[in-house]
This record gives sequence, structure tokens and C-alpha cells, in this order.
Amino acid sequence: MKLSILIPEFNQMCFPLAFELHKQCMEEQVEFEILVADDASTNMSVVADNRRIGELECATFLEEKTHRGRAALRNHLVEKAQGEFLLFADSDAIVPDRFYI
Repeated sequence: MKLSILIPEFNQMCFPLAFELHKQCMEEQVEFEILVADDASTNMSVVADNRRIGELECATFLEEKTHRGRAALRNHLVEKAQGEFLLFADSDAIVPDRFYI
């Protein structure tokens, strides 16, 4: 059973969040994917930092060309997800502990 971790994002640096979730999934040997969708952010330094998410194994950083809005972006992530289980995380979330996954 595969877990899809879905993170919608707009002008929010979320590489640390994605990295921590990735680390925990790898440690627990969970079959997973991380999908982060950028909703046409205007802060290019944030976008540049978040692009590093795509370098993580089983992680994808999707850059939208036009601003979709929160609900539409979440629906888009669901359409892209391949896992049986979906875990949404806000881009400004903090993983509460090392046992979250």
C-alpha cells in the first residue's frame, strides 16, 4: 500500500518539511511518494529552494504556470497521486516528532 504525501504551496519554503517526511518514510521503509505543487509563486527564491524537492527520491515538485487557488490545487494533487492513502500537509507545517510517519 502506497502513501501519497501531498503538499500544496504558494510562496512558502517547504523543502525542510518535505525532507523530514522523506527521511521518516525512508527510515520506516514505507512505500511513498511526495508531491509538492507550487501555485505559481511570485517569490523566486522560494521557488528555487523548493525545486530541491524534486531531487529527493520518490518526490516531485510541480510548478503551476497560473494561480489555481487552494481548493483547485489540492484537487490537482489528488489527481496526480498514485497512492491508496493520501496525507495532506500544509506547506508551513512542522513535523511534530520523529515518529510522525
